Amino acid sequence: MIVALDQMKIASYLDRLMVPVLKANGTDYMIKSKQRSHQSDSIKITQPDGPKFTLDGNTVRWADWKFHVDYDMRAGIIISLASIFDVDEGKFRSVLYRAFVSEVFVPYMDMTEEWYFRTYLDAGEYGFGRSAVELEALKDCPENAKFIDGYFIGQDGTPVKMPNVICIFERYAGDIMWRHTELAIRGKVIRKVRRVVSLVVRMVSTVGNYDYITDYEFKKSGSIKVTVGLTGILEARGSIYTHNDQIEGEAYVVSETAKKESDAKIQLGSSRAFEMVVVNPNKKTKLGNKIGYSLIPGSATSPLLRDDYYPQIRAGFTKYNVWVTPYNKSEKWAGGLYVGQSHGDDTLATWSLR
Repeated sequence: MIVALDQMKIASYLDRLMVPVLKANGTDYMIKSKQRSHQSDSIKITQPDGPKFTLDGNTVRWADWKFHVDYDMRAGIIISLASIFDVDEGKFRSVLYRAFVSEVFVPYMDMTEEWYFRTYLDAGEYGFGRSAVELEALKDCPENAKFIDGYFIGQDGTPVKMPNVICIFERYAGDIMWRHTELAIRGKVIRKVRRVVSLVVRMVSTVGNYDYITDYEFKKSGSIKVTVGLTGILEARGSIYTHNDQIEGEAYVVSETAKKESDAKIQLGSSRAFEMVVVNPNKKTKLGNKIGYSLIPGSATSPLLRDDYYPQIRAGFTKYNVWVTPYNKSEKWAGGLYVGQSHGDDTLATWSLR
């Protein structure tokens, strides 16, 4: 509907269709008290000696890191002048001059009258800093976090305080960065373990029905991991469109079925994206999709040895990353049952030739 404000009249009105309102069942996102028994809300992270980082104004020092953190009305968090101390050189090395979220584009990509204009630039139009919310300890940030306020100039020229919009904390999830146990020295057991501990700078910006969680994670390895997560009340638009190449659904979809085990093996690492879907064709969802699960690989590698090289023959299962075989109770170990006596004739690579 378009209204001419000067004449206070309806200029145009499009009554395309009537969409029934969905029932409220299953739409409550609040966790009911009966469902809280399995939650881990009671976990706390404490540091009896206090945090290992120092905060001098907006300058943060932690481990070998030194950087400046600031609040910006549009960008949210701004990290600048990040450097790490080089022990060998005896001086700080610059890693990052300035980092911030430049923009986030949210198009719903629907060309109907009431949806075509919904193409938002959340950082520029709403402001990640202006939309930042006050963070709470034990909820948005762990108990060992320190908080920073944000300030900006209001429309009347007076300063506006945004309390606790940035939190800084040390993260430890029980992971190991490096370890080794030396057993070769007679009568001694030498164990060295280095834990994965990082420093996180966080802000949460609520733009409409979405909540953006921006994290800058500083690691002792010298790397900085930047994450912008999206949560909240997600809204998805089911656009009306036509698949020109799928007019009759999957009637003309080309599919290939592996006739034998040797055909059901996949080598990853190519330039194209890959996702393997395992489905049950006899069971479908409410939307008519086949029920199944996906195997989404990370980085993959392949051996550089020749196929006829004896060690590679014994480890022939490494040539392909995914092997699909019928279940066989005796085919449990990819390198064979007795690896020490293996000649490569009892491995996954030979089973698939049967």
